[in-house]
Amino acid sequence: MPSDENISKTMWADREVLLRHLRRLNDRRWGTTLTAKFWCRVKVEAEPACWPWLGYRNRNGYGHMRVGNNVRLYAHRVSWELHYGKIPDGMLVCHRCDNPPCVNPLHLFLGSHADNHADRNAKGRQARGERHGRRLHPERFAQHNHTH
Repeated sequence: MPSDENISKTMWADREVLLRHLRRLNDRRWGTTLTAKFWCRVKVEAEPACWPWLGYRNRNGYGHMRVGNNVRLYAHRVSWELHYGKIPDGMLVCHRCDNPPCVNPLHLFLGSHADNHADRNAKGRQARGERHGRRLHPERFAQHNHTH
């Protein structure tokens, strides 16, 4: 896997270098069709900015793309595989930037569920206190509060 420093020096310093690199990408797992479909839905910004996914996003903001008839892939996971290779079984592709539509490979990292939760907690994004769902939407939990 290339280091962040090498990627930054070779690809992101010049937009033309990046575009030439993207044209050379030929992912054997998914083929050039997926690669082309992916890149036409990404707004590439200068580092260190996020690269927002311009295609379909689910209700949580994560980009999705359809491959074939019924296969939906998360855009950030496709980005990881295009840049770094196969995602090991049981691993998540997490966002350093905490921006679900971002597909910038420098903003992504592999981690377990525990790593993802630790990252969330370290950044203070867990729901607690006034941000907890029971406080924000008490009507959703009212039916569970009465005794039998």
